[in-house]
Amino acid sequence: DSITSEALPAQVDVVTALHACNTATDDAIHFALRKNAKFMVLVPCCQAEVASVLKKNKGKTLAKNALTEIWRHPLHTREFGSQVTNVLRCLQLEAHGYQVSVTELVGWEHSMKNELIIARHLAQPNRRAMERLLELLKTLGLDELQRRFFVDAPAEPKFQGNAGSGHEGLCSACKPTCHPPRHQMHAPRLENGNEEKRRGTGVLTWPD
Repeated sequence: DSITSEALPAQVDVVTALHACNTATDDAIHFALRKNAKFMVLVPCCQAEVASVLKKNKGKTLAKNALTEIWRHPLHTREFGSQVTNVLRCLQLEAHGYQVSVTELVGWEHSMKNELIIARHLAQPNRRAMERLLELLKTLGLDELQRRFFVDAPAEPKFQGNAGSGHEGLCSACKPTCHPPRHQMHAPRLENGNEEKRRGTGVLTWPD
């Protein structure tokens, strides 16, 4: 609702999220990207979604990929899932043209959830970061989360398409047929009360 609310400006300078639990950090990133935020300051917390998918698909990937040994044990699944979640978030931000740095908010003696992600928007979308993001999702058996990490790019790239189609925001690079540098953009419809808001589909042209 905050993304489409008329009470908020169309663009913001800074978005912060302190210990936003699980996918709440992703909601903050989505909001910041849609609002073309110049800066993001994020301290994620309790990253459970990726770990749950790793656990669910463990049996299918264990025989195919030796890397699955990294998260075969439940404790490792939770810890590795937490680490991978933030790696995917950083790649997502870089794909949208942000310069990303990762450091500690406070010492470990104060909090075990102290990873600080600082993002500053500097450039055009980064095709290489998107390719790496897709490759990582496929390698780890996280294909079903591809829609989670593809949201509207900032305003700088050239976006062409037909308005009113009912899709926006998420890149169909999740489809195996998609090939950079051109990505078809898709996303679920947004609802505001009883009114469905549709915004168009098109092609995001990535710079060479």
